[in-house]
Amino acid sequence: MIKNNLVVNIKPIMIFRSLFGYRQKFNSPLKSNFFDVFSLISFFMWSLSFFFKTYYFPLVYVMSDNIEYCICFFVAFFTKEEYIYFFYKRQSSIDNLPGAEKLFSRLNLILRAFVVYCFLTKIVVIIILRVFAPEIFQLGLYLDIVMGLSQSMSCDMGRFTIILMVGLMYCRMKIIKDNMDMIGSDLRNRFVARNFIQMYQSLVCSLQRIDVPLKVSVSPLFSINQK
Repeated sequence: MIKNNLVVNIKPIMIFRSLFGYRQKFNSPLKSNFFDVFSLISFFMWSLSFFFKTYYFPLVYVMSDNIEYCICFFVAFFTKEEYIYFFYKRQSSIDNLPGAEKLFSRLNLILRAFVVYCFLTKIVVIIILRVFAPEIFQLGLYLDIVMGLSQSMSCDMGRFTIILMVGLMYCRMKIIKDNMDMIGSDLRNRFVARNFIQMYQSLVCSLQRIDVPLKVSVSPLFSINQK
């Protein structure tokens, strides 16, 4: 796993995602082998459990969630999500500009808050059902509900790729824009203007280098959710 030169420390979040089967790359061969096996076991467990949801979950919902999870799983399995770490590596021309650290700190807070929010909402749903609809648990649907919420969490962690990439892209574009506004009239200097053009080109190039796994992850998800 890449440890250095990340503009935001996404390692804890990425390790948490690995609990849902999304494969990661580790420097230690022992850790890599363990998590490779763990990701495969998680995949089969999560995939099979989709088909045991019976009462409250229509078949269309079950199948769409299963397809979505499989897409995210296979992208992570074959890439080890190295493309995410690559995109989060520090680009000195942009990430060292004034105001960058403040934006990255906010992004870090938002990313962690989103993960906590996803987790807590599932817990809150279970508590609400337990308090206001105890008959559900008497009918033996407790396991069905917990499984459904767990699979919802696994899909949330798969969709989290979009938030990771768009969030950092937004921050870097805002850094460039804010610094252009600060310079103002100096942009008429062709050397200053060229520097900002090179920053933008460097950002576009980094995005192009990860466009294949990103498109595979994102495009089918939008098509599934639109149906």
